[in-house]
Amino acid sequence: MNTDFVLINCSIVCVDSGEIRRDMAVPVKHTDNGGVFGDIVRMKDFKLPSDCRIIDLEGKYVMPGLINTHVHLFSSGGPVKSMPVGSAQKLIFAAANSSLGKKTLRNLMKSRLEALLNSGVTTARCVGDFFYQDIILRDLIESGEVLGPRIKVSGHMISVTGGHGAPYLSMTADTPEEGIALVRKNAAQNVDLIKICVTGGVSDAKAVGDAGKVQMSLREASAICDEAHKFGLPVAAHAQSAEGVRIALKAGVDTIEHGSPMDDEIISLFKNNPRALKGHSYLVPTIEAGIPGMMDRKITGFSDILFENYNAVLSGMLQGYCQAAASGIKIGMGTDAAMPYVTHYNTWRELDYAIKYAGISPWLALKIATIDSAELMGLEDITGTVESGKSADFIVLASNPVQDISVLGSPLMVASRGNLIERPRVRKDKKVDSSLDSIK
Repeated sequence: MNTDFVLINCSIVCVDSGEIRRDMAVPVKHTDNGGVFGDIVRMKDFKLPSDCRIIDLEGKYVMPGLINTHVHLFSSGGPVKSMPVGSAQKLIFAAANSSLGKKTLRNLMKSRLEALLNSGVTTARCVGDFFYQDIILRDLIESGEVLGPRIKVSGHMISVTGGHGAPYLSMTADTPEEGIALVRKNAAQNVDLIKICVTGGVSDAKAVGDAGKVQMSLREASAICDEAHKFGLPVAAHAQSAEGVRIALKAGVDTIEHGSPMDDEIISLFKNNPRALKGHSYLVPTIEAGIPGMMDRKITGFSDILFENYNAVLSGMLQGYCQAAASGIKIGMGTDAAMPYVTHYNTWRELDYAIKYAGISPWLALKIATIDSAELMGLEDITGTVESGKSADFIVLASNPVQDISVLGSPLMVASRGNLIERPRVRKDKKVDSSLDSIK
């Protein structure tokens, strides 16, 4: 049975106002809907209750749990040196395509959700996994049978024949009518969003430039968006070139995943997109997924084709990120966890890279990873801030993340819906971390 508790003598990182509130008391009370924050006050105004646990956080910092809006659960994010990711997807599909295989895959996916949660991610959006196992895990978390981050899921992605993720991770449609049918198939499985692939990707590129090559037409993408929106389902679009982004935005997608350099038309479509559910679209850069292109090829073993695609995508994504921040485009935080060198416990690195390479401030990075990502997922009234009445999703840190963002990589405590993990543990991949740390 969950016990009410109070965090005392802590400093709150207020991502909404951009300030640190010191000497605070943060009560957490449990309801039928999980743990929520009670009235948050200064210690001098707080009366210690006699009927709940007191947790003294003298010198520690409390902030909202991180929100990662672009993850996959089918792979660990370890190094992929000997085979292309596309081939790895084929192996996963073949191995998991049975009752026992699906159960094994689901257990592996569950372990990745545990890694997300223990590393401080209390909410996530899963944007492409096999055999609808993400839906099963979401429902187990919602029922309380599994402790994990709050998740929204897309099930299988939708691509074209020969397109990104096809034919294993993505279902394929080559006409507007076929796209509509696949939306209905996913909706019948009770997904939370639809994921489409408008351009090629790095993982299955066969030539230099394939990662951004347009694969889905405007007519096809528009039909999918229209049908998804009839169900109230937002559409996330994998797009890694300016033309791909333009097509996706004109079709009415709600989020652009990864991104590219922007022109005035693209900027305008992001900010005013009447075909999107909210009347505007979000950008979800995934710098972390492009970073392996900066690593020594003696470490990665990348082919010339893979290396060139990585670097083209990373360069375009960073340029688009800078333009979005300067133009007031709504941004969400995502990592593309499951891709090579993108683990589920390293979400903090995305903020670090955004500060280093996109030039945003630490405060903006924290806001994007909490408030703005909560809004992107339609959860702004539930999570994203340490605020009375909201879900008790938070992390406890040893020092101020505004001064050193890397402290996010070692949370002292994590709570999801008031379920407190007092000594979070993550099994880390030393090879991945040392390789990433080697980047100058």
